[in-house]
Amino acid sequence: MNYFYIISLIFISITFADKDLENFYLNKGINDLYNYKFDTSLSYLDSAIYINPKNPLPYFIKISAKWLNSQVNISFEESYKTILSELNLIIPFYETLIKNDPELPENYLYLGSAYGLQARIHLAKKKWIDVIWSGLKGLNNIKISKKLNPDLHDVLMPIGMMEYFISLTPKPMQMLSSIMGMLPDKENGLKKLYFAYKNSDYSWIESGFVLSHAYLHFENQIKLAEEITYKLTNDFPGNPNFIYMYAECILRSNELKKFELLMEELKSKPEDYPSNQRKICIIKYNYLMSLYHYRKGELDTSITYSKYVIDNYQMEMDWLLGYSFFMLGKIYDLKFERQQANYYYEKVIELNNLFLYQNWAMEYLKLPFFDLDNDPMFTLNK
Repeated sequence: MNYFYIISLIFISITFADKDLENFYLNKGINDLYNYKFDTSLSYLDSAIYINPKNPLPYFIKISAKWLNSQVNISFEESYKTILSELNLIIPFYETLIKNDPELPENYLYLGSAYGLQARIHLAKKKWIDVIWSGLKGLNNIKISKKLNPDLHDVLMPIGMMEYFISLTPKPMQMLSSIMGMLPDKENGLKKLYFAYKNSDYSWIESGFVLSHAYLHFENQIKLAEEITYKLTNDFPGNPNFIYMYAECILRSNELKKFELLMEELKSKPEDYPSNQRKICIIKYNYLMSLYHYRKGELDTSITYSKYVIDNYQMEMDWLLGYSFFMLGKIYDLKFERQQANYYYEKVIELNNLFLYQNWAMEYLKLPFFDLDNDPMFTLNK
């Protein structure tokens, strides 16, 4: 009997069994992360690391889980401290992995992604130069990853996201980004994100979420966003971001009956989460109700919900604040209260962010909004 052959078979079997188990833990960890089950997500990820401590992926997902956990349970500011502290540890660790195995493309991908998270924190604080600097370091590593393995589709998510969102920034920022090697390209950025959504192994969820934001809030391609958020909502029912975004899609598609079927769940959803996330869900619910009553022509009720959002705003970024200002501007125009309308259009512009309502508000400062049935927020690009 060939004992060497038998021992080889046993070794191969154990190796494949470990790989299957590692993938099981990774997938469970990712699934629980996106369902906001952070404790079990971290436990699964630790198990994956125990099996294969050289795989860079679970370390990166662990940072995301700790960041979101801190965001949901404590505060946004505390979550920034958490993630920056974690990044200070993980970046040197990834550099060591690269030193020990310079041919493994995933090492560069997740080092680049770590710098991308750093850029994300700078973005929240509107530190644009720091966004570009961290983004550049991230992009350089991700390009190395892509060069080592052109078929590693997960790299397309960060590249596509960077190309797309840089294309939305002011021209001087685009020029600076181009000089530093980050080329703005809206169309190709969207294509890369969509390809990653359809084909990547691990980044498809985040690609879908980013793509939904792009379609809904920057491109006004509401039906495309609805298609993606419907899938994400069904795949990850514990995630509050997906269902509220899906609800916004169906409202802005004028599907009021479909929204009414979701209303009770949207109203009760905040009770599923700790206090900080609960506040965010309540703000989103009030925003959605302002849209709903606006489409029904119940303008005074819509005003009440919009003002609730403004008076209680505690979200990380100011995008819903801008929408609520914009809603009030349009409503006061419809009520022939031009001075009040202009006040809220000016509040939109003061935010100085990248959302489409900036252009709409500037347009209505010149000429009043008067046609509820021809509202750009509810106009579908076909």
